[in-house]
Amino acid sequence: MAEVKDDFRSAKPIGCILRHFLPERIVYAIDTIEEDANAIAMALQDDGRRAIGLRRNMGRDILLSEEIIAVLREVLEGTIDFDQTFKDKYREESLFGSEADTLSFRSWYERLRSLPRDERLKVQQVLREREDLFDRIHTAMKVSVAQRPESHAFAPLRPPRLITEATWYLDNFFASSLKYLGPLRDAPKPLYPLAPAADPHDVGLRGEHTASILELHKSKKIRYIPSANFKDPVIDRKTVTRTLEAAVIDWLQYLGVASSVKSRDQGKLGHELKVGLSNSDSTHDLTHVGVGVSQVLPILVMCLLADTDSTLVFEQPELHLHPKVQTLLGDFFLSMALCNKQCIVETHSEYFIDRLRFRIAAATPEKELNSQTKIYFVEKPGQGSAFREVVINEYGAISDWPEGFFDQSQQQAEEILRAAAMKRKASRRNKDA
Repeated sequence: MAEVKDDFRSAKPIGCILRHFLPERIVYAIDTIEEDANAIAMALQDDGRRAIGLRRNMGRDILLSEEIIAVLREVLEGTIDFDQTFKDKYREESLFGSEADTLSFRSWYERLRSLPRDERLKVQQVLREREDLFDRIHTAMKVSVAQRPESHAFAPLRPPRLITEATWYLDNFFASSLKYLGPLRDAPKPLYPLAPAADPHDVGLRGEHTASILELHKSKKIRYIPSANFKDPVIDRKTVTRTLEAAVIDWLQYLGVASSVKSRDQGKLGHELKVGLSNSDSTHDLTHVGVGVSQVLPILVMCLLADTDSTLVFEQPELHLHPKVQTLLGDFFLSMALCNKQCIVETHSEYFIDRLRFRIAAATPEKELNSQTKIYFVEKPGQGSAFREVVINEYGAISDWPEGFFDQSQQQAEEILRAAAMKRKASRRNKDA
C-alpha cells in the first residue's frame, strides 16, 4: 500500500480486475475531496508537473476554488501581490458540474513560472514551509463542496511492484513451464498432418503433435535417469546424457511396448511415425500396433523434453495400458521426480500406486523417496470434493487406509478365498456323509 499511498493517500482496496485468474488492476475507493486537496498541496509545495499528470490520469484537471484562492492569498500575503499576479479569473464548469469562479491550476502554474526567478523561489519556499497547507486546503475544499452528495470515486490502478512481479512470474510459469496431457490420445495415423502449434515443445492436449515434436528435437541432448537404473529394487539416481530419441527408445523398451521408434518429416504431408516390436525386425506405423504405443509415446516425449522445474499434469495416463505397463509407468514418473520435474498424475490405477509403495519400501534410509511422492485421495462427502492425503510410511504401508482407495481388488481376493474355503468345507462334509 505504501506505493499507492504516494499518489492516493485515501486509497482503500475494494477488489481487482482479473486477467484469467491473475490481478491486472487493483480497484481502490478514494475520497475525491481529500485526493484533490492532496494533489493541490503537493503541486504547490513540490512538483506542479507531477500533480498535473496525476490529475490527467484521473480524467480531470485541478481547479482552485474561491475558498482555496482565499487560503493562498492569505498564505502568500507579504510575499507577492496575489491579485495582481493571478487577476485573470474566469468562469468555467467546476469538478462537480456547476459553474463557479475558479482558477485552473495550469494557469496558476504558468503564471508562477512567468514570475522573476527571485519572486518565484520566494513563493515556493513560503509554500513548502507551511506544514498546515494540506489541512487548510482540505478544509476549504470541504466547504466549497458542502452540497455535494457523493465525494468518493473508484480508481483502477496497476498492482504494486511485488504483486506485478509475482503476476509476471506466474504468467510466465503457466505459459512455458506448465504442460498438460489429457486422458484420450489422438487416434493413431499413418501420417500426422502439419498443424500449427504455439509452443515448439508441446505435444498437445491429446498428444497430436508428438510426431512433429519428436522429429524436431530427436537429436537434442537431454539428461535423464536411464531405465537400467530401475532394474534393482534400490534405484540408482545417476543421470546420463543422450539424445531425446535414444531416451525415448530406452523407456519404450523398459515398458515393453516397443523396441524402437523412428520419426520422419514427409514435407507437406506431415510427419511419419513408425515403431519396431521386439518380435519383428520390420517397423510399423501406429495403426498396425496396439494402442499402448500411442498412449505411452506422448508421455515419454513430453516428460523427457521438459525443462527442470517444469510442472507436468497427466490425466489417467494408464488408460488402455496393460497392468504390467501401468506398473512400470510408476518407475518412469518417479525418475522424472528425481530429475526435479514435478508430475501431477490423476490416476485410477492401483498398479501404479503399488509400484510407488514398493519403491518407497525398497529405498535405503539415506535415499528415501517419501519426500518425492505425495498421494491424495479425492472424496465427495457432500456438495464439494475433499482432498485427503494418503501417507505411505518408509515400509510402503498405508496406516490410515481411506475407504474406497483401491481396496476393491483386495476385498475381491478375500471374497474369493472365503468362497473357496466354504466350498472346500462343504465338499469335505459331503464326502464324510
